[in-house]
Amino acid sequence: MSELQATVAKRIKQCRTSHGWTMDETAKRLSVIAGKEMSPSRYSNWELGLRMPGPEQMIHLGQLFGKPAAWVQGFTDNDSLSAVSSNYVTANSPNIATKTGLLSVTQATDFTAYSLDYLASRGLNRNKLLSIRQIDNSMHGVVEEGAEVLLDLEQQAVRGADLFGIAVAGHIWIRFIRPEMNGTYTITAANNSQYTDQNLSPEQFKDIDVIGRVARIAHDR
Repeated sequence: MSELQATVAKRIKQCRTSHGWTMDETAKRLSVIAGKEMSPSRYSNWELGLRMPGPEQMIHLGQLFGKPAAWVQGFTDNDSLSAVSSNYVTANSPNIATKTGLLSVTQATDFTAYSLDYLASRGLNRNKLLSIRQIDNSMHGVVEEGAEVLLDLEQQAVRGADLFGIAVAGHIWIRFIRPEMNGTYTITAANNSQYTDQNLSPEQFKDIDVIGRVARIAHDR
């Protein structure tokens, strides 16, 4: 039995048992959907991993169990019909390149999926995004602890005062970065009573790992 056959067998058995159907009942229901007789033995071969359903049968199984055919086939782990997975993306890349090497992003989150139409309307590249959780209260009043922050990894150049994510000690901090008239840069936290401002020379700022500009902030109530 191949790994894919095992996945299909496991998923259709899981669906059948969750409905409380026998194999015979399942075969009868499939016969109605397919418009032709489906024998219990043929269905049982699929569930036992002895045979693989064909493309048409995958569609019928998806219709019967209320699951995407691609999920039944084992091509995706998304079993939801509420959104077409090809039209939505998450931005939870677990590793990103920094000046000091590859950063494993423990703050990355996939709680929110973004519509490709929304990303296009914002001019955001779906392959250059990172969604993270805010891990502290340093930006209280702007980005609350636990909030989701979407970073545009294509926007790393600081041309004006804005919110950016910067890599510090294996984490990503959200900070205001402001270029000054004398060529220096000021890095500010909203909670500046606890997190003091930093003013850096152009040479010092070159060492700052700017990950990307903040494109969206979301939090639960």
